[in-house]
Amino acid sequence: MRVRHEQAINLGSKIIEVHVGKNPQIIPVHKDLICENSKFFKTAMNGKWTESKDRVVRLPDDRGDSFALYVQWLYTRVVPFGKPDPPEDASQSGEYCLLARTYVLADKLQDIRFKNAILDAILERSTDPTTLPKGRFPGPFPIRIIYDGTTGPCAGRRALVDLWLWNGTTQWVEKFDTVSFPADFLKDLVTALYKTRKRPDGVDPTRSKDKSCYHKDDKGIGSESPKRP
Repeated sequence: MRVRHEQAINLGSKIIEVHVGKNPQIIPVHKDLICENSKFFKTAMNGKWTESKDRVVRLPDDRGDSFALYVQWLYTRVVPFGKPDPPEDASQSGEYCLLARTYVLADKLQDIRFKNAILDAILERSTDPTTLPKGRFPGPFPIRIIYDGTTGPCAGRRALVDLWLWNGTTQWVEKFDTVSFPADFLKDLVTALYKTRKRPDGVDPTRSKDKSCYHKDDKGIGSESPKRP
């Protein structure tokens, strides 16, 4: 496909090395390309820092597979599919966790377009028919990755809450131990539920003169709730 000259990717001629992880995976990338997209790298390569002189940037707290996904996107503007998820619980591992870690990395690298692309990939993953019926939506692990890796309200957190708000069922809550979820996610989800829910019909039992619905009988079994009009 032909494109106009100004639409071409600016690669430049200089290569830098990015050392990712505790046992570093060395990933080369064109300096001009990554600095044009990432404010983090633009700052690191501005001539005032050691990284600029050595042309080496170290990311010891990140993972090579996430940064490799970033490099793929830099050169192709696409987010490739991850490896197939384990069939027993695809919501907990595999692609969702990779995308969650990569979203946190994109936030760190201050590349808004890449962050948007990863968020799109997370939402598209939730509509992938090959993941049905198990693992269609993100579970506690990827949710915790994004909540632990971001400092406050953001598009990633909002998207996770919306996925649960619009698609969740009581079976989802029964499936997972609630302590596995970040407390902030549960707070955000409950807040969203309160904002969108319809109040129950009938009489508020806590305001009824008949409080027997909260009493226990001699056998320790709760009485029947008062009939509502």
